[in-house]
Amino acid sequence: PVVSVLTDYKTHIMWAQENISHYYVATENVRDQLVKFGVPKWKVKITGIPIDPVFDKHSKLEAKKAEFRKDLGLDPNVPTLMITAGSLGLTDFEHWVKLLDNLPENFQIIVITGKNKVAKEKLENLKTKKKLLVKGFVNDMYKYMAASDFVITKPGGLTTTELLAMKRPMIIITPQPGIEETMAWELAKLGVALVPKSDQDFIDSVKEMLDPERRKRLEERVSNLSKPDSAYRIAKDVKSRFLR
Repeated sequence: PVVSVLTDYKTHIMWAQENISHYYVATENVRDQLVKFGVPKWKVKITGIPIDPVFDKHSKLEAKKAEFRKDLGLDPNVPTLMITAGSLGLTDFEHWVKLLDNLPENFQIIVITGKNKVAKEKLENLKTKKKLLVKGFVNDMYKYMAASDFVITKPGGLTTTELLAMKRPMIIITPQPGIEETMAWELAKLGVALVPKSDQDFIDSVKEMLDPERRKRLEERVSNLSKPDSAYRIAKDVKSRFLR
């Protein structure tokens, strides 16, 4: 048997194939899209997107937020936001940091540039008023997510699922036309992300996220979508269906 695990919050007709024995998807909406493309409903199970089991330990990671901040050289008592753009780091990090640095609110910034070494070097040489921590590619992203109050990111399926598991609301930046843009608006419709259309929108979104009450409401919606044990759910279901 061949099973298909969809790692986005939207799907495409190319995923609807005759010889797939079963599908595992993130939400009811993705299931309904597959059914619209001709996949029998009984072939689709809603499990969430599989991620590293470390994200299944949210409460333990949350309890270490102050500790992680201290380990990273940050102030444990100051609001913290993170900017990331996937493993390749495909965004203008310097632009976003400069916009943030001009805000009067008190917060500190983590930037994960991934494999974008040019961006990392530029940021390391950038003089900022706010505390700025710059990292390249990291293997312990959960620590940086746990240290942050919210995250500015591209709408990648795995990154957003990890953030949902960590109960972190998102600001989605520069989604590309196609699946990224569709994903961004789907996350916005689910109430777990803000999608600014301009620099001023971005600034307003950051200010909104810095408001503890507003962020708490977003975090509650994030909790409803959080499925940190999704990898186990899929493995368990595959075993019960096909490995008897």
